[in-house]
Amino acid sequence: MDRRQIGCLIGVVILLAWVSITFAETIPEEAQRYMARGFAAVEMAKTLKDYERAVREFEQAAKLAPNWPDVYSNLGSVQAKARNYGEAMRYYKRYLELAPQTPDTAKVREEIYKFEYWVEQENLKKDLRKEKGRFSLEDGVIYDSQLGLEWAPSDGHVLNHYQAEGYVRGLSLAGGGWRLPTREELKSLYDKTKPGNVDPVFGVGDKWVWTSELWNEASIPGAVGFYFYDGEVKGGDRDNINRQSNRRALAVRSGQSIVDSEKASAVSPPIGAHKGVRTYKSQ
Repeated sequence: MDRRQIGCLIGVVILLAWVSITFAETIPEEAQRYMARGFAAVEMAKTLKDYERAVREFEQAAKLAPNWPDVYSNLGSVQAKARNYGEAMRYYKRYLELAPQTPDTAKVREEIYKFEYWVEQENLKKDLRKEKGRFSLEDGVIYDSQLGLEWAPSDGHVLNHYQAEGYVRGLSLAGGGWRLPTREELKSLYDKTKPGNVDPVFGVGDKWVWTSELWNEASIPGAVGFYFYDGEVKGGDRDNINRQSNRRALAVRSGQSIVDSEKASAVSPPIGAHKGVRTYKSQ
């Protein structure tokens, strides 16, 4: 290689370094702020639901810096941790569009291929569940093929509202992320053709089931419940167990999104040799 070629090569290297530095400097400070908030949310995450907070922060960074590759790498990584593999695929593909030649390109492509397979398998499961009917019980989780919700069977105990909230927050079944249902979600289970007006798989026939909605009357802390005995929505004292009405808690969560909000596989997130969440200084 002669001096002229060496000089051209050095010039190219300098130009690339200058472009990289210039790009970093053009990233808005507010975008970097949201990126840092996303890192904090990832560090604090304890359940699948918690990763959604990180997703929201990184998405804000993406709005402010739409051509910043690291944002999409982080979004892909966090969506994988949350087991939203369809979204993880989408963000990783965008990352490779913006940064097609990076040290982790091959690994990211490998992750995308894995996600494609898992999505296909979950779509097969979705079809099988529809054949079984609206509700199917698998590994302790009730899948609602009609509304795309996942339910935990009744805990079988009489609970006041505070205890019900603690029960769903502490439930680690299938990765956690459970909550109390809304009145509309409970109403959707009401079926007069079933014993106790609800599918037996739930174990709450004719019982009062707490919702997530609070209600106050005469300064008494209350909450709303749905009574499967008559299909009515009623308010009740949050402290009162009221054993005569057999107050119960059902835990629900949105189906883990991969395609059309269907449930994702409950296997471990596929984070291997790929470095995962990236800082804005890593490019």
